[in-house]
Amino acid sequence: MASNPVGDSDSVYDFNCTTCEENDLNTNALFYCDKCSKFYCHFCVGLHNQLMKKHTVLGRENMKIWPVSKTTVQPVAQCKQHKNETITSFCEDHDSLLCHVCHVYYHKQCGNVVLLIDKVKALKTKEDFHFLSRNITTLQEKLIEKTHGLDLALMSLHITCKNNLEEIRAFRKAINCDLDELEKRSIEKLVALESDMRSLIHADKESCEKLTNTMESLKRDMQEINNETGSLYFVIYKNCLEQFRDAELSFDNITPRDEVTVSFNPNEAIKRTMSSMSALGKIAIEVSMSQDVNNHPQKQQSENIGNKLSVLSENEIKVKDKAFQRHDNSSDTIEVLKMTTKLTQHPVRMNGDSKTCSISGISETSGGQLLIADKGNKKLKLLDRTFRVVAEYIFPADPVAMCSIHSGQVAVAVEDFGHHNLHEVHFITVNGSDLVKHRMLKFEHKCFGVAHSKGDLYIASFTELFHYNTNGRLVKKIYDDKTTTWTVAACAVSPDGDRLYVANSACNKLLTLNKDGIVLAELKHKALEWICSIPGLYVTGAGHVLVCGGWSNIILQVDEDGTEILTELITGRNAATRPMSVCFRNSSSTLVVGMKEDNNILVCRSN
Repeated sequence: MASNPVGDSDSVYDFNCTTCEENDLNTNALFYCDKCSKFYCHFCVGLHNQLMKKHTVLGRENMKIWPVSKTTVQPVAQCKQHKNETITSFCEDHDSLLCHVCHVYYHKQCGNVVLLIDKVKALKTKEDFHFLSRNITTLQEKLIEKTHGLDLALMSLHITCKNNLEEIRAFRKAINCDLDELEKRSIEKLVALESDMRSLIHADKESCEKLTNTMESLKRDMQEINNETGSLYFVIYKNCLEQFRDAELSFDNITPRDEVTVSFNPNEAIKRTMSSMSALGKIAIEVSMSQDVNNHPQKQQSENIGNKLSVLSENEIKVKDKAFQRHDNSSDTIEVLKMTTKLTQHPVRMNGDSKTCSISGISETSGGQLLIADKGNKKLKLLDRTFRVVAEYIFPADPVAMCSIHSGQVAVAVEDFGHHNLHEVHFITVNGSDLVKHRMLKFEHKCFGVAHSKGDLYIASFTELFHYNTNGRLVKKIYDDKTTTWTVAACAVSPDGDRLYVANSACNKLLTLNKDGIVLAELKHKALEWICSIPGLYVTGAGHVLVCGGWSNIILQVDEDGTEILTELITGRNAATRPMSVCFRNSSSTLVVGMKEDNNILVCRSN
């Protein structure tokens, strides 16, 4: 026998079945018939459909076209939990407005539930309603005023940016005028030089032609002297001799000019200065705030907005007369790497190693393998993706630095600290699971650091930085500092090759150079504690500059201009002890750190 699925008598539904309700039953309505203007539950709709086969019923998926519920409630008096119920009371224990359903099911045990009419009487006597109304009006006026102020801020932003744009263009025009004037002066000097030289050459040419005619006349006189006798013979001879001597003296005074070439040597200082600049000037934003900002409840939020502005502006932001200075002039935003605090250790010592490992260089292959230079055991080791050593290559001396040449080849600087004549760079190629020496370059100077970019090889040599091609041909010496030793202890290069980073471990500072060796920036920080050692420098493919702090046990990220510390990636003596090398693995977004006299490498994942 079929049963009627009657709902719980205590349940409250937004729509009740009309037929069940007429029989004093509380059932949730699931269907509505427009022609009958009645609601039906799942059981009653079956009976309806048998009797009224031509009627169309609407399910809850079509509730938008159902009529309104039992009672139409004004939104302000509508219960938020029971949409079709009117608020009738107030619970003072929970400070909540209640409909009768809320009261019965959720606040039956509360002792301080009062009717709204009683609260209205109390509210009118306390004048709280008028006080709230005044506060709402006051806040609304402040919001309108704030909106007006923001409109003025947008207008002033637009006007000042437009004015600054005109100033930038005017400044550029003035520079163009100055350059035009320099060009004009240079051309005038060139024209004047040509004119003066032309006059001198013409004068010498006329002298030569005049002397040539004199020599022709003397030749005729010498021929005629043979026909003379007596005193006239001597007189003619004497005159010819004097004219010859005068002509010979004039000839010696004529400057020999078989070829005259004019050269132009550009003022490289102008080009260097312009190449070292990232903009025509500093762009600053000044945000003016109202006088009562210190007493405003949103003071902290305003300060946060100011801090956000300091990221957007290029150089200097002033908020409430406090300057937030950005030391870089770059308009590009460099991502700050964020690493997890969880570090994992992986052993890299092999059975044949006689000494404790000291990892002086790390590089990743395109296949996700790692190459590590072990200075302690004079080896290059190949690690698979699980950090297991699968191959090794033995050097004749200490591998002190390493850089990537391409995805499967590295260049390793090899230096023998006990044998001062061994200064080499070995090119090692990964061939499957083997390490093969591709070739080797020998140098007359020390090789403490090596870096590579676009076919250019840079060698740090204790006090000098050299530029070679990959075949070992010297291009030029870029930089030197012989004030003391360890002034050029390591080097790295940006991906575009425009910036060179040099570690001066004698003074514990990082230098940033351009390709001509001009120092663009110097960074000295307490976290740089190299103390006459070879520090680890690494630049990722995205331009992140990573620096090993040495004795500070800190791994730093420096901005690409080399002017400020962006973040400390790894810190703490328990994390990394005397880090010598660092590498960012693109394949897994992990940071790998090699340390001095430690048989493990550290691996840290980015957030």
